[in-house]
Amino acid sequence: MELKLKSKELLQKIKVASRVINSKNALPILGNFLFETKGDIVLITASDSEQWLSLKCPIVSCDGDTRFCVSASDFLKAVDNLNDVVITLSLDEQSHTIKCDYGNGNFTMPYEDANEFPMANMDSTDAKEFIIDGKKVLKAIEKTGFATANDELRPVMNGIHFDFFADGMVCATSDGHKLARYKDKEVTREDDGTVPNFTMPKKPSNILMSVLSTFEGDVKVSFNDKALCVSNADFRLSARLLDFRYPNYDAVIPKDSPITITADKNSLLNALKRVLPMANDSSYLVELDFTQGQVVVSANDIDFSKAASETVTCDCDAEIKIGFKGSTLVEILRNINDDNVVIELSDPRRAGVFFGAFELTRDEYLSLCMPMLIQ
Repeated sequence: MELKLKSKELLQKIKVASRVINSKNALPILGNFLFETKGDIVLITASDSEQWLSLKCPIVSCDGDTRFCVSASDFLKAVDNLNDVVITLSLDEQSHTIKCDYGNGNFTMPYEDANEFPMANMDSTDAKEFIIDGKKVLKAIEKTGFATANDELRPVMNGIHFDFFADGMVCATSDGHKLARYKDKEVTREDDGTVPNFTMPKKPSNILMSVLSTFEGDVKVSFNDKALCVSNADFRLSARLLDFRYPNYDAVIPKDSPITITADKNSLLNALKRVLPMANDSSYLVELDFTQGQVVVSANDIDFSKAASETVTCDCDAEIKIGFKGSTLVEILRNINDDNVVIELSDPRRAGVFFGAFELTRDEYLSLCMPMLIQ
């Protein structure tokens, strides 16, 4: 059997698919790509037994349908160094090897039986389906993904939660110290008294983000209590969901705050970046001292005699000093795509709310950061 492919298109697909594969696998076959020829395309699948990603790659020619598995790391390294050429894959069933000819050279490697590759077996019972613009899903993940946790005791916090309300899709993440909430009011549905929702683990959300960045158009999102499937004409991602109840994120967001501050985002962000290296390496505590028309951003590490402070002008009519984890503030400000940032505060012991002044309203996108005790 001979299969001809364009090396550039093949490389693009297997680079994305390789993100699914773990460095260590319980089943050796999971360290492989599964190739399946179907008409004028080859379907390339990768899995770690929790999620499956299948990508379609056009073929130049093929003399018959076939299925085989090859080592993902070895095959990716070999193809990565090829020029943009047409390659020919030839299977030798007697020696169980596959030969790749790329014009001025070739390489040979063993292939595995495709029947050993575990396929996704997702129960579609009671599945709910939505057709959504893929770029809207991508934006929701990009705006909130930074706030996911790495908590073994509360695994539900290690993912991105989606709620589908009648008036919009809401995406929320939190690690207990910071929170991000994004709402797309254009993704609406008929109000039937229910709120379909799911919590996608961090790994498939990162994979989906890399996939959606290269594809245009709508995607079909299908899910039930156990599994999720996102697909279009070019790819299919199946993943097991986090089977836990996500906390009520709206309950921890302050509804009204007596102090509202507006500042130039880039000025505040750059000041934080310059001050942060002088903060304590274990706490990264940064103090924000707001007074009339300005904020003093400062950090220090007494043990190593380090200190830094910088003054930034802002629109502020109150006086308050509050401490935050500096690295978290940097992440929050980076994810606000606006020239000005609005900060809502109540007192030094309560969370601060951050959102853009113009691009997205408070209801559409905000981040929350828990304060730190100032010594």
